[in-house]
Amino acid sequence: MTNLKIAQITYSYYPLKGGADIYLNNLFQLLREKGYDQVVFQKWERETPEYVRCLPPLPRLKGHDFWFYPLFLLFLAPHLADYDLLVVHYPPYFLPLCWHKRTITISHGVTWDDAPNSKTGRFKKALAKFAFRKTTSFVANDTFFLREMGLNIRPGEKKFTQIVEKRWFIPNCVDINLFSKSEDNQKDDIIVPRNLYFSRGLHLAIEAYAMIKETFKSVNMVIVGGSGQVEYSRYLLKRVDELGLKGRVKFIGHIPWKDMKRIYQRAGLCLIPSLYGEGTSLSALEAMASGIATISTNVGGLSDLPTLKCEQSAESLAEEILRVYPKRKEIGEWQRELVRNEFSMDLWRQAWLKVIESTLTIP
Repeated sequence: MTNLKIAQITYSYYPLKGGADIYLNNLFQLLREKGYDQVVFQKWERETPEYVRCLPPLPRLKGHDFWFYPLFLLFLAPHLADYDLLVVHYPPYFLPLCWHKRTITISHGVTWDDAPNSKTGRFKKALAKFAFRKTTSFVANDTFFLREMGLNIRPGEKKFTQIVEKRWFIPNCVDINLFSKSEDNQKDDIIVPRNLYFSRGLHLAIEAYAMIKETFKSVNMVIVGGSGQVEYSRYLLKRVDELGLKGRVKFIGHIPWKDMKRIYQRAGLCLIPSLYGEGTSLSALEAMASGIATISTNVGGLSDLPTLKCEQSAESLAEEILRVYPKRKEIGEWQRELVRNEFSMDLWRQAWLKVIESTLTIP
């Protein structure tokens, strides 16, 4: 057992909703198994476990509380100085913590690819570059981020390795035993496991489905995810009405992560139609681990995954659905085997322990 103390800094962790939350939870469990004393700092939530520390409620200005969060971190400096290591989820949160002698900063995907040449986009990228240069160790979960930092690395290359000194590429991974194949042969529906944000491209999936609905009259579309952006959620409902898809497109809301296994096992095909802001999607990996043929757009960290790729348009997505659906079982088996061999949690754990141990050796 060790007496070393680690603080993980993030925007959201508990309750578990998105891929970044699951990533942190996997890391927390790994470090707890190794005997590290940990706490997690996150935004305000009413009910959290005893090891989670919540910041006071932040001003809510159309989601911009994400950017107020670093200001509040400044006030935690005296308390955080007592920890041997800070694990910082998201590069913008490194700046107020750059004084600490041992830090690991994590990128959960590029956050400026929606408008890379805008002032906001350039600012986000500058913060990421600062964290990439100055933090003790850096972990990127996709190669797109590393290319944006100026490194010469191809999609999917050098997984679980140190690309340059203390700068690592560790993609999302999945427990192949937890997310397993179902023996049920009656899997037909198209599943879209995405929270309702514009960046996740759900409107493309709905519009693509409208184009192929007559071909697959017994196949419904099931959208699994919470209402992240209220206006966008309303737009999606309106779009379903406009396209005559009532009863064919079903919104089932947020499903607890531990219950997602049964959702994947009832699906015939999975779509990840993201527009931007995507890392190595945990939802895509979970679906493929479950033996579900998975199609995605070719953006961000999705290029590192063995999903079948399409362009960011409803037409391209519809064409790929028509091509893949009749062969979905064979494709699902092929993708599951690739995920088993190349994205296992054992590889993820081994790589992360190397990062932790090498960072803690810094005097």
